[in-house]
Amino acid sequence: MARDYSLGIDIGTTKVAAVIADPSRRSILESTSLDHNAGVVNRKVPGSSEQSVEALFTAVTKAVSQLSSHARENVGAVGVTGQMHGVVLFNAEERGHSHLVTWQDARCNSGSFLSDLQSLTGERSLRSGFGVSTLVWCKHYEPEVLHEYRSASTIHGYLATSMCGCQGGMDPSDAASFGLFDILSCRWKEDLIRRCGLDSQMLPQIVKAPRIFGRVGCDWASRLGLPQGVPVIVPIGDNQASLYGSLSDPDTQIALTIGTGAQVSVVLAENPRQLPEEGSSFEIRPYIDDRYIAVGASLGGGRTLAALSTALQDFLRGLGLNPLPDPGQIYTVLQSLAESRAETTLRADPSFAGERYNPDLRGSLTAVSFENFTLGDIFASLSRGIVDALRQMLPAEMYCGRREVIGSGNAIRRSVLMQRYIEQLFGVRLVVTPGGETTCAGAAFLAGRVL
Repeated sequence: MARDYSLGIDIGTTKVAAVIADPSRRSILESTSLDHNAGVVNRKVPGSSEQSVEALFTAVTKAVSQLSSHARENVGAVGVTGQMHGVVLFNAEERGHSHLVTWQDARCNSGSFLSDLQSLTGERSLRSGFGVSTLVWCKHYEPEVLHEYRSASTIHGYLATSMCGCQGGMDPSDAASFGLFDILSCRWKEDLIRRCGLDSQMLPQIVKAPRIFGRVGCDWASRLGLPQGVPVIVPIGDNQASLYGSLSDPDTQIALTIGTGAQVSVVLAENPRQLPEEGSSFEIRPYIDDRYIAVGASLGGGRTLAALSTALQDFLRGLGLNPLPDPGQIYTVLQSLAESRAETTLRADPSFAGERYNPDLRGSLTAVSFENFTLGDIFASLSRGIVDALRQMLPAEMYCGRREVIGSGNAIRRSVLMQRYIEQLFGVRLVVTPGGETTCAGAAFLAGRVL
């Protein structure tokens, strides 16, 4: 029986998504998503951000199972993507694993650890939340963890390993997010890895997607309702998957995603001969088909706006006012108030959590007056500040010849005001992607190339 459909799975920071696609038409036939609520508290490690692998995989199973059985039976290839930079340790044979340490993890920012690591390796681009940074932290503070597990990967890399019962490699898009990877030669920097006291054998071999990672085993085939033996392609990073799923003309388009986090990306016309200087606000990452992208990635984005809703709820609680509206209701009201304050003179820097290129950076409100010190002004200025901060992350010349912004992420879709700011600040028209799962779609479309 011909199996012409492809399945895409995306393990995100807050949700899991799954789509069935017809890759020949680049169309989504079915899609679903759900919050995974996988966060776990590690009180022993200040600044930690961890998630339960079991909860994530349960959410994957539930999401895929919500797709029609007929569509799943006609899946001929599977693509997997997910949150970059994070790391999970595991033993493939015994199937034991650690928690996922996410990209939001800040344990390496404590004391001088990160600066010492950067000095040791000469790699100023290493940040807390990067896979290698977390592994080196474990080497120093939890060495028993590295003795217990023999392999490390992204969460979506580990999902592919679990589905296929093998370790089929890591795409450069994920390897670059780990750290200590030479993106121009597509090789691990093994001398620096050894200098950090790590065993390079823990890291997957480099294999470029859409090569086949492995084939779905009996357990996961039954769990997901897929034909046994369906190929799974080498997983890719969610940034690259989002671009592959949304850009129809990558040489003339800008990709802008504002969800929990936020990113601005452009596919480079020419492959770089050198990388940005240390401390730059953007980075060069590998893309599909031996191309590269320039990416400005913010630690803020939609969660900065959500933080205002949560803070207001806390203020009301502190005043003893009950019953309290939930943050979602507050968010809706704030959006409505901001619509009439679009031209606010209030200015906001949304870097509440710092940025990867400057972890000590913090947000601010400036040009405050009696007239603009309102909730509508604050929400509007934060929305504009998020867009403007992203725009400024890439050099102006990289926008030359770009005719439109392809926007994705709920923070863009839910806010007409933010859409207006995008067109004003970038100076080109905005096209908002029609579906909510462009990242997942990108993984499915790429998987379709092996059909």
